Amino acid sequence: EDLPLGPFGNRAPQLAFEVFRRPKGAERRLEDRLEGMCLIPGAGEFCLATEAVMRREGLTKSTAENVNNAEGRADIEVSLDHLMVQAPNLKRVSLIVGWFGDDLRAGHCRVRPGVDRHDKMTKPMRWSVAGLERHEAHLVSQVDGGPAYGGTPSDESVRQAIRSLKARGLEVTLYPFVFMDCPGYPWRGRVAGTDGAGAAAEVAALFGTAEGWGLRRLALHYARMAAEEGADGLLIGSEMRGLTGTRDAGGGFPAVAQFRALAAECRAIVGAKVKLSYAADWSEYFGFHKDGEVRFHLDPLWADPNIDYVGIDWYPPLGDWRAGDGGLDAAAFEGASDPAYLAAQVAGGENYDWYY
Repeated sequence: EDLPLGPFGNRAPQLAFEVFRRPKGAERRLEDRLEGMCLIPGAGEFCLATEAVMRREGLTKSTAENVNNAEGRADIEVSLDHLMVQAPNLKRVSLIVGWFGDDLRAGHCRVRPGVDRHDKMTKPMRWSVAGLERHEAHLVSQVDGGPAYGGTPSDESVRQAIRSLKARGLEVTLYPFVFMDCPGYPWRGRVAGTDGAGAAAEVAALFGTAEGWGLRRLALHYARMAAEEGADGLLIGSEMRGLTGTRDAGGGFPAVAQFRALAAECRAIVGAKVKLSYAADWSEYFGFHKDGEVRFHLDPLWADPNIDYVGIDWYPPLGDWRAGDGGLDAAAFEGASDPAYLAAQVAGGENYDWYY
């Protein structure tokens, strides 16, 4: 009744509403079964802030960085409210926070926080991550006149997100993430060292020191945040398939040893209450397969007393339907999307009982 009509020519506008309400019924739907959720995108300087952050444009104009909804609240707060209604049995959330790697060669790759602009002015929150101010951070590369990624979420925004999730009764696992900001924007699993005598040094360079810019500082920074904010878990790394498969002159896997050392360093910060793990890629967790040799190279990491559980980022193919006539599967199933076919494939034992 208090809607100003001036913008609509002094007449009531046509109004449309989209109402979200879960239907009640005895049948349990997918949303009822969900207990865990990954919170993405992991890139966006203030995408995790629970307060509105304004960006100055010119001398007088300001635009909201993280308010893109009709309610006028921070996007994450609106999204989490919807999530709690849609997934009433949710128990835990993995909170993804991205830094940026700049080279696929382990010995040359730096891992740093990044921003989408060096000259952006924001209030009331200013961007800062791991002691860096905006002008000191990695500047994300450009694609078609705009940043290829959003910047690293500011530390204060990550803290606000943890508090908001905890206030909703959810367990929070911090998931430090490496976006590759280099030509082709490849998957981080392609970062690798050169097998042989120099492998250990190349791997060590990527992990770096506690004060350098590498995987070690990334994990330790969020370990301290997890301890301070009462997070429930921390991943010390994820999907570094090429790195963990890099072999030294003796056939060992130096990155696995580095991750074990990093787990001990993180444990010293977070204590016993925070669960630690490494999130292996689904093609990495079950071993190293090359030239007929199988080595269960991650077993020392999974068995390490500082690692609480086996972590897998699980993106396996849902089926193996062949192009054209469908191959042998076509004789038993109606098509690539046949539910019976998909069920048989997922439970078929590939990468568990057998692989090819």
